[in-house]
Amino acid sequence: ETATRPVVKPTVPLVASSPPSAQPSVSASAVVRKGPIVRVREVTVETPDYIARFTNQGARLKSFRLKHYRAGVDIGSPLIEMVSRGLGTEYPLGLRLDDTPGGTDQGIVYKIQGSDLNLGTGGDGGITFVGSTPSGRSVVKEFTFSGSSYAVEVGVSVGKSPQGVALSLTTSGAPKG
Repeated sequence: ETATRPVVKPTVPLVASSPPSAQPSVSASAVVRKGPIVRVREVTVETPDYIARFTNQGARLKSFRLKHYRAGVDIGSPLIEMVSRGLGTEYPLGLRLDDTPGGTDQGIVYKIQGSDLNLGTGGDGGITFVGSTPSGRSVVKEFTFSGSSYAVEVGVSVGKSPQGVALSLTTSGAPKG
């Protein structure tokens, strides 16, 4: 007995050189981006006081561990983690933008200018994330760190939009969408 399977036709070709029968289908919610593909990756900043880890997916803070504070009294206890992310929430330091899916920059995969930093006391450094909204507006987030302080300076610039800019920085895990 021979079973027949329904044929699923692709909605968006992923590889232009492959024959139509070999092309997988993509859901309607897929985002088509212009320009080069930017891979999701992380960058780490370490100072005498903390270790911060950022992702370029939304240019968000993924982890902020305090080096002088532990979760318990045991010397092997893990460092205190300041970033908590609940189910269905985004990482902090996101932007709310009117012209993005879900109203945030979570879907933007930023290019990272800079690399991992290891700052000693008195040292300083920065990391810049550069991206654009689906409508083509530029978005830049700049983070500046000091080896002598817990403070992190944040600079944001967003290109102009015909409908204006509604911009706010998320400081804790915001609900997705």
